Amino acid sequence: MSASDACDHRISQITRKIAEDTIQTLLDSNRFRKEGDCLISLTSIIGGSGYTQIQPQCATSGQRSRGRSGKKYRPFKGENHEIGRILTHQLAFFASTGNRPSRDEDVSHLCHNRRCFNAEHLVIESHAANMSRQRCLGTIEGDLPCVCCGSTHRQEVNVCKHTPKCIIKTTL
Repeated sequence: MSASDACDHRISQITRKIAEDTIQTLLDSNRFRKEGDCLISLTSIIGGSGYTQIQPQCATSGQRSRGRSGKKYRPFKGENHEIGRILTHQLAFFASTGNRPSRDEDVSHLCHNRRCFNAEHLVIESHAANMSRQRCLGTIEGDLPCVCCGSTHRQEVNVCKHTPKCIIKTTL
């Protein structure tokens, strides 16, 4: 089972209410910062990948498992759930929309910031489409040659071919 399959499996075990409570707890704490419109999670980072993880918050008791990921806790009386850490942006997308990615889908960042969990910057799409976003320049801004007169002018040109469009700006 790959890491993404493990995350898909874990997110399928929680309710939207737990996802909403967890993201709200993150927002109420000082464990994030704003960079423009991006909400940057300061929770644990998966070794060198730039993605962040978060431990789902128990909706009924307000407690979460501590220590190792995968530790059991009981969100509802009589039910055991083996839930470890989940990618923060996946949890935020699920909390906002109620949609979970299937095993062949990714939650993509329109802003190209892997630590962002702003649901407005996230979309579910195929893995291939997600990977193609890494090479996208979005909107190029800078002194560009004018097609009319040939001289350079300060311009913005959207070169993104994705739907929805990437919201990144590349400065020349």
